[in-house]
Amino acid sequence: MDTVYLILAGIVSGILAGLLGVGGGALLVPVLVILGRTPHLAIGTSSLAMVVTSISGSYQNWRSGGLDKARVLPLGIFAVIGAQIGPIIANLLEPRALEVAFACLLLFSLYLTYLRRKLAWIGGRANGNQIPAKAPGESNRCSVCHAQPVPGRNSTSGPPTLSR
Repeated sequence: MDTVYLILAGIVSGILAGLLGVGGGALLVPVLVILGRTPHLAIGTSSLAMVVTSISGSYQNWRSGGLDKARVLPLGIFAVIGAQIGPIIANLLEPRALEVAFACLLLFSLYLTYLRRKLAWIGGRANGNQIPAKAPGESNRCSVCHAQPVPGRNSTSGPPTLSR
Protein backbone atom coordinates (compact mmCIF):
# COMPACT_ATOMS: atom_id res chain seq x y z
CA MET A 1 0.00 0.00 0.00
CA ASP A 2 2.97 2.33 0.61
CA THR A 3 3.78 2.14 -3.09
CA VAL A 4 0.36 3.53 -4.05
CA TYR A 5 0.78 6.48 -1.65
CA LEU A 6 4.30 7.12 -2.93
CA ILE A 7 3.12 7.09 -6.56
CA LEU A 8 0.29 9.51 -5.76
CA ALA A 9 2.62 11.77 -3.74
CA GLY A 10 5.11 11.72 -6.61
CA ILE A 11 2.48 12.74 -9.15
CA VAL A 12 1.11 15.52 -6.94
CA SER A 13 4.59 16.81 -6.05
CA GLY A 14 5.50 16.86 -9.75
CA ILE A 15 2.38 18.87 -10.52
CA LEU A 16 3.21 21.27 -7.66
CA ALA A 17 6.76 21.66 -8.98
CA GLY A 18 5.57 22.59 -12.44
CA LEU A 19 2.64 24.69 -11.28
CA LEU A 20 4.06 26.55 -8.27
CA GLY A 21 7.81 26.08 -8.51
CA VAL A 22 8.06 24.08 -5.30
CA GLY A 23 10.11 20.92 -5.26
CA GLY A 24 7.43 18.93 -3.54
CA GLY A 25 9.17 18.66 -0.17
CA ALA A 26 6.20 20.32 1.49
CA LEU A 27 4.19 17.28 0.44
CA LEU A 28 6.75 14.48 0.28
CA VAL A 29 8.32 14.91 3.71
CA PRO A 30 5.01 14.68 5.63
CA VAL A 31 3.84 11.75 3.48
CA LEU A 32 7.07 9.84 4.12
CA VAL A 33 6.90 10.54 7.85
CA ILE A 34 3.27 9.38 7.95
CA LEU A 35 4.37 6.21 6.15
CA GLY A 36 6.80 5.52 9.00
CA ARG A 37 10.09 6.97 7.78
CA THR A 38 12.18 9.03 10.19
CA PRO A 39 12.25 12.77 9.46
CA HIS A 40 15.95 12.47 8.54
CA LEU A 41 15.24 9.73 5.99
CA ALA A 42 12.15 11.57 4.70
CA ILE A 43 14.15 14.76 4.09
CA GLY A 44 16.97 12.92 2.31
CA THR A 45 14.58 10.90 0.16
CA SER A 46 12.53 13.98 -0.67
CA SER A 47 15.66 15.95 -1.59
CA LEU A 48 16.75 13.37 -4.14
CA ALA A 49 13.23 13.08 -5.55
CA MET A 50 13.16 16.86 -5.88
CA VAL A 51 16.31 16.79 -8.03
CA VAL A 52 14.47 14.76 -10.65
CA THR A 53 11.34 16.91 -10.34
CA SER A 54 13.32 20.14 -10.47
CA ILE A 55 15.19 19.15 -13.63
CA SER A 56 11.97 18.19 -15.38
CA GLY A 57 10.03 21.25 -14.18
CA SER A 58 12.92 23.59 -15.01
CA TYR A 59 13.09 22.20 -18.53
CA GLN A 60 9.37 22.81 -19.04
CA ASN A 61 9.65 26.34 -17.60
CA TRP A 62 12.64 27.06 -19.86
CA ARG A 63 10.67 25.89 -22.89
CA SER A 64 7.77 28.19 -22.02
CA GLY A 65 10.01 31.20 -21.29
CA GLY A 66 9.42 31.11 -17.55
CA LEU A 67 13.04 30.94 -16.44
CA ASP A 68 15.07 33.93 -15.22
CA LYS A 69 18.47 32.84 -16.53
CA ALA A 70 20.32 35.81 -15.00
CA ARG A 71 19.37 34.69 -11.49
CA VAL A 72 19.87 30.95 -11.89
CA LEU A 73 23.64 30.94 -11.40
CA PRO A 74 23.79 33.09 -8.22
CA LEU A 75 20.83 31.26 -6.70
CA GLY A 76 22.22 27.88 -7.70
CA ILE A 77 25.73 28.49 -6.33
CA PHE A 78 24.51 29.59 -2.93
CA ALA A 79 21.82 26.89 -2.85
CA VAL A 80 24.54 24.26 -3.36
CA ILE A 81 26.49 25.75 -0.44
CA GLY A 82 23.38 25.78 1.74
CA ALA A 83 22.54 22.22 0.71
CA GLN A 84 25.88 21.11 2.17
CA ILE A 85 25.23 22.88 5.48
CA GLY A 86 21.59 21.80 5.90
CA PRO A 87 22.19 18.06 6.37
CA ILE A 88 24.98 18.74 8.87
CA ILE A 89 22.57 20.78 10.99
CA ALA A 90 19.78 18.22 10.50
CA ASN A 91 22.01 15.42 11.79
CA LEU A 92 22.58 17.42 14.99
CA LEU A 93 18.83 17.65 15.65
CA GLU A 94 16.42 15.15 17.14
CA PRO A 95 13.65 13.87 14.84
CA ARG A 96 10.99 15.82 16.77
CA ALA A 97 12.97 19.06 16.38
CA LEU A 98 13.13 18.49 12.62
CA GLU A 99 9.36 17.97 12.50
CA VAL A 100 8.78 21.23 14.42
CA ALA A 101 11.26 23.10 12.19
CA PHE A 102 9.50 21.78 9.09
CA ALA A 103 6.09 22.85 10.44
CA CYS A 104 7.52 26.31 11.17
CA LEU A 105 8.84 26.52 7.62
CA LEU A 106 5.39 25.72 6.21
CA LEU A 107 3.78 28.35 8.46
CA PHE A 108 6.40 30.90 7.42
CA SER A 109 5.68 30.11 3.78
CA LEU A 110 1.97 30.74 4.37
CA TYR A 111 2.80 34.03 6.07
CA LEU A 112 4.97 35.15 3.14
CA THR A 113 2.14 34.36 0.73
CA TYR A 114 -0.25 36.43 2.85
CA LEU A 115 2.29 39.24 3.14
CA ARG A 116 2.86 39.33 -0.61
CA ARG A 117 -0.87 39.72 -1.27
CA LYS A 118 -1.20 42.40 1.42
CA LEU A 119 1.78 44.35 0.05
CA ALA A 120 0.36 44.07 -3.47
CA TRP A 121 -2.95 45.48 -2.18
CA ILE A 122 -1.18 48.33 -0.33
CA GLY A 123 0.92 49.07 -3.42
CA GLY A 124 -2.21 49.27 -5.52
CA ARG A 125 -3.83 51.70 -3.05
CA ALA A 126 -0.66 53.84 -2.85
CA ASN A 127 -0.72 54.23 -6.63
CA GLY A 128 -4.34 55.47 -6.52
CA ASN A 129 -5.83 52.22 -7.79
CA GLN A 130 -9.22 51.15 -6.50
CA ILE A 131 -8.39 47.46 -6.78
CA PRO A 132 -5.39 45.44 -5.54
CA ALA A 133 -2.21 45.61 -7.58
CA LYS A 134 -1.87 42.64 -9.88
CA ALA A 135 0.69 41.08 -12.13
CA PRO A 136 0.28 41.58 -15.89
CA GLY A 137 -2.30 39.15 -17.17
CA GLU A 138 -3.58 38.34 -13.66
CA SER A 139 -7.33 38.53 -13.21
CA ASN A 140 -9.00 41.12 -10.96
CA ARG A 141 -11.01 38.28 -9.46
CA CYS A 142 -10.28 37.01 -5.97
CA SER A 143 -7.91 34.05 -6.26
CA VAL A 144 -9.84 32.14 -3.58
CA CYS A 145 -13.54 32.68 -4.29
CA HIS A 146 -13.31 34.17 -7.83
CA ALA A 147 -15.40 37.21 -6.82
CA GLN A 148 -15.12 40.46 -8.80
CA PRO A 149 -14.20 43.79 -7.11
CA VAL A 150 -17.20 46.12 -6.84
CA PRO A 151 -16.32 49.53 -8.33
CA GLY A 152 -16.56 52.41 -5.84
CA ARG A 153 -17.04 50.21 -2.77
CA ASN A 154 -13.44 50.00 -1.57
CA SER A 155 -12.51 51.02 1.96
CA THR A 156 -9.16 52.34 3.12
CA SER A 157 -8.98 49.91 6.02
CA GLY A 158 -9.05 46.62 4.13
CA PRO A 159 -9.20 44.84 0.81
CA PRO A 160 -11.80 45.91 -1.76
CA THR A 161 -15.39 44.83 -1.41
CA LEU A 162 -16.03 41.78 -3.56
CA SER A 163 -19.18 40.40 -5.10
CA ARG A 164 -19.91 37.17 -6.87
